[in-house]
Amino acid sequence: MLDHSTFESFCHQYSSEQACAEALFHARWPDGFRCPTCRHPHYYLTRTRRLPLYECRSCRVQTSVIAGTIMEGSSTL
Repeated sequence: MLDHSTFESFCHQYSSEQACAEALFHARWPDGFRCPTCRHPHYYLTRTRRLPLYECRSCRVQTSVIAGTIMEGSSTL
């Protein structure tokens, strides 16, 4: 059975795509961004896409919060 208070809390916490993207960022990089290739901690941020794109300042590899996950390529985000 669905607990409506929990569902309402979930909907409130993740009420926008930005809130979801921030939650995914912190879930993927709980200690801050680290490049998946070189582990460099600094990035350039591109927000012209639906989800932010992170480009490593050192090796220029681009990644997103869903790259390499089961959500990669999903059209439901």
